[in-house]
Amino acid sequence: YYIKVTDANGCISYYYNGMIYVGYNNITTCAGTVAGIVYDDINQNCVQDAGEMGIPNIQVAATNLGTSAWTNNAGYYSMTVPIGTHTIQHYPSLYHKAKCPASGIQNATVATAGSVVMANFADSTTLMQDLRVSGYDVNNAVPGFQHYKHIIYKNVGTMPITNADPRHVSDAQINFSASAPIATGTVNTPNEYTFGPVVLLPNTLLDVNTHYSVPTNVALGSVLTYQDSILPLATDVSYWDNTRFYQTTVVGAYDPNYKEVSPKGEGAEGYITVNDSILEYVIHFQNTGTYYATNVTLIDSIDEDLDLTSIEMGYSTDNYITKISQGNILEIHFPNIMLPDSGTDMEGSNGLVAFRIKQKKNLQMGTQFTNQAGIIFDFNYPIYTNTTLNTLHEPTSIEKPVTQTLGLFPNPAQNVLNIEIPADLVGQDLRFECLDLTGKVVMSKPTIQAAKTEISVAQLPQGWYFARVIGKNTLLNGKFVIVR
Repeated sequence: YYIKVTDANGCISYYYNGMIYVGYNNITTCAGTVAGIVYDDINQNCVQDAGEMGIPNIQVAATNLGTSAWTNNAGYYSMTVPIGTHTIQHYPSLYHKAKCPASGIQNATVATAGSVVMANFADSTTLMQDLRVSGYDVNNAVPGFQHYKHIIYKNVGTMPITNADPRHVSDAQINFSASAPIATGTVNTPNEYTFGPVVLLPNTLLDVNTHYSVPTNVALGSVLTYQDSILPLATDVSYWDNTRFYQTTVVGAYDPNYKEVSPKGEGAEGYITVNDSILEYVIHFQNTGTYYATNVTLIDSIDEDLDLTSIEMGYSTDNYITKISQGNILEIHFPNIMLPDSGTDMEGSNGLVAFRIKQKKNLQMGTQFTNQAGIIFDFNYPIYTNTTLNTLHEPTSIEKPVTQTLGLFPNPAQNVLNIEIPADLVGQDLRFECLDLTGKVVMSKPTIQAAKTEISVAQLPQGWYFARVIGKNTLLNGKFVIVR
């Protein structure tokens, strides 16, 4: 027996065995393709000339359908659509701007089934240096077992960086055992390592896979803290994401298929503020069966209070194809992943993928963001992850003072650091504190009243530090590094 399904547009699917995807997947009978290239139009003549490269990881949407696709490394995208006229819009990344058409929108008409309609987009590029670091657990930290982590040092800017200096500090409770593909060298302390200098071209990354052994005497519930950073800072347009503190909790028995959100927020409700405008989600999956998984598919329902047009697909352990289908469904496909089972290859049986997305604007306090993913191994039933929760919360002035950015220069510093405060705070009773990476105050100055104050940091060893100026209902934060 079999089932023949025909939808209102004449698309036909036959159900014989296993699972069937009903959608516009039969381009020969009822649908066509809209495809194209998003490229860097260097001479701004709206034609892709020799040497004008495609721009990867750009979202292109058929807005009338609510579906999206992303460009590959060559800037090429493709989506299957029903016959008719469709509004195609692309969303340029941070340092790119739509040039042709200037609106970033054009119409594409698929007249006959099986036809391919091209819709190219030309962008102009602003040259910027921008490094970013992120870190992800491959598996949970369990006493007596190996713990794996990926550290991603990425050039998200539009200029090559030839002297990138990646660094890593691991928690003293566990033992750093190896890293790949970069050999490590100890810097300052037994738990601090450097992986550079390296050359990072635009939109390329260095993926360092670190291994740790977790001693059997580490208590369950212990929090492990890592600090990852990448230099240089002086020419980086967004140096605040060049450093990341990452925490994981030591657990016992656990479900290897789970979901994370960063920031996690405070308390059971995951309280965050409107300043936490970008949420990063990570989906972890592991093949705990008895044979390779040929294909893995992740289905993620995006909360309606998050902006679908802002999705930035991020790091993954394997190559994947992404699209958004109707109903805010993010689909991430790992075709031919050949994911080994945990009995054959414990480390290799794990996979993960990350993406970032912004809150919508002008949301009410108390708005909750929930997220859960379904994980499908081949033709098995979906495995559902935990549900993450964040809640918009507005702290009172007693709970949290007004936070501003503290001016610190030069940064990196050697022996002298200048502290600059806003003009409206000049003359107020303010206190300066310098903290090391553990949160310990290593230097303080009880009174800061001038617009600019020079402080000697010659006695501090090189490395990363936090700086803050504290006053009544005022908190100015900053980070700086000492390099000698």
